[in-house]
Amino acid sequence: MMTTRHSEQREFNENLKLDDAAWEICRRERILFKRGPRDKKSKTSGQRKNLFIRQAGICCLCFGPMTMEKDKPNTVTIEHIVPRSRMPKGSNKGKRNLRGACFECNNLKGGMTIKEFVGAYGDRPKYQQLRDSYKTIYASP
Repeated sequence: MMTTRHSEQREFNENLKLDDAAWEICRRERILFKRGPRDKKSKTSGQRKNLFIRQAGICCLCFGPMTMEKDKPNTVTIEHIVPRSRMPKGSNKGKRNLRGACFECNNLKGGMTIKEFVGAYGDRPKYQQLRDSYKTIYASP
C-alpha cells in the first residue's frame, strides 16, 4: 500500500505529464518556445517575462494570446501546474511546475489540478483544446 506522500508525488508527476503533452501539441502546431533574457527588476516580474517569452505569448490553459500589459484579462500570470497547496512536503517547487497563463484562466483554475480543471470547465469552448489534449493523454488503450 502506498503512503500518502507517494500518491501525492504520483499525482504531481501525472499533472506534469499532461502539461508536457500539451507542450508537445504546441510544438506540433509550430508554436515556438524561446528563452529570453533575464529581467533583474524583481523575481516575479522576471519570471512572468521569461514564461511569456518561452511560451511565445500563448496561455497554457486556453492556448490564447497573452499580453505583458497590466490590468487586462489576458495579462500573463504565473500558473502552478500542481497547486502549491497540493505539493508534497519536501518536494522541489522548481521551474518545472511553473507555466504562464492569462489572468482570467489562472483565477478560474485557482487551487485545482489540471484534471479537476478539465472536469469542471472542459465543456467551455475556450478550453476545448486543453480538454482534447487531456483526453488524448489519458485515453484508455
